[in-house]
Amino acid sequence: PLLEFVGSRPHLRCEGGTGKGKSLAMDVVSRFVYGENRLKNPTEAANYADSARNPLLLIDNVETAQLKVELSQFIETAVSGIEREKKSAGATGGMISERARCIINPSGIENLNKPELINRTIHIEFDVNKYGVPIWSETYMTLIGRDRSKLMSAHLQIIASVLKRIEDGELKRWRERLKNDYPR
Repeated sequence: PLLEFVGSRPHLRCEGGTGKGKSLAMDVVSRFVYGENRLKNPTEAANYADSARNPLLLIDNVETAQLKVELSQFIETAVSGIEREKKSAGATGGMISERARCIINPSGIENLNKPELINRTIHIEFDVNKYGVPIWSETYMTLIGRDRSKLMSAHLQIIASVLKRIEDGELKRWRERLKNDYPR
């Protein structure tokens, strides 16, 4: 609900081996946000259109081989909050601005390893050896769907609490503390 108020947005990347639960985790998040599975493998044009309307774009199976210039530029503009301009079709010669207004969440096996993405990426690692195997069933998906309004209500209450703390000056106090205690 607050994405319009931040410039940079995190790029969430689910990474891990084949069959480790990346797509399943994204499905769970998708059901919470949208009420259904919205994992995609879209074109770049579809990425811009979808990301302008929705809070979260879940792109499944993005590997280094698929990270072409267009997809890389889309992710970079999305996380930095900048606009992409292009010339409009037709005789008018006008310009069209496109801006992603959402969080981008792709999944994949290997690290994308692009310097311009690395410092903007929150990696969510799926490693059975470190974290074990998630036990999910269709029952959990059904429960998320059934109780989605309660979950969303709780989420909005947390946001309201955070906004109240910001209004009361807590953010300013933390920024000052960080600036003083950790000047770099």
